[in-house]
Amino acid sequence: MLEHFTTARVDSDTKLGWWNTLLEETYSGLRASPIRSRFDAEIYRWTVGETHLTRPRSSAAVVTREHRLGPPSEQSLAFHLLHHGAGPLRLQQRGRDISLETGDLVICA
Repeated sequence: MLEHFTTARVDSDTKLGWWNTLLEETYSGLRASPIRSRFDAEIYRWTVGETHLTRPRSSAAVVTREHRLGPPSEQSLAFHLLHHGAGPLRLQQRGRDISLETGDLVICA
């Protein structure tokens, strides 16, 4: 199944809340905080069996993920491929801090 979501059809007063609800549904605990007042975003989501693929795009934003405590769920891996962006992307996870450039791939458990 292929789904496409965009903020282009959402009222500017509710755009960020709508986007963050969509992010939470797609990636548990994820939130975006735009760097500029104008914020636009879209995401494609594909599901093939038990594999989920996403292709998000947005205006510049700080994206954070809240760590959720509780029993571990099924083992999963996340592959992050930076395919487009202006300047380096800074990624912080579990006390580590790296800079990513276009074409870099990060694999997270």
